[in-house]
Amino acid sequence: MRRRLLKERGYANVRTKATVISQGRITRTGKRYFYPVYEFQAGGITYKATSHSGYNVCFVTEGRQVDLYYASENPQLFYVPIIQKHDRRVSAILCGIGILWPLIGLFAPQIRALFSLLE
Repeated sequence: MRRRLLKERGYANVRTKATVISQGRITRTGKRYFYPVYEFQAGGITYKATSHSGYNVCFVTEGRQVDLYYASENPQLFYVPIIQKHDRRVSAILCGIGILWPLIGLFAPQIRALFSLLE
């Protein structure tokens, strides 16, 4: 996830305004996920692009104008800063968990000894 975010930010450097034309609801096993669909113009051509990430909460509403950055040679490679903010937050939480669990395993004998002293 982190690699994709950095790749998008590295290549997508042309800023434009995009309109959210659909929230792109998809139901899986009784849960709703939102994949926003954006419409924007690049080089006189209108593009429709679907968000790479799905969310159970809709962060953008239909008809809203958002900033969108796209790669000049490939407009399908894009990112939306307002959405990427949530992706960064989730990836930071997952990285924190990925660091925390091995540390707990590493220090498990010391933690177990500490609890046995408290009994």
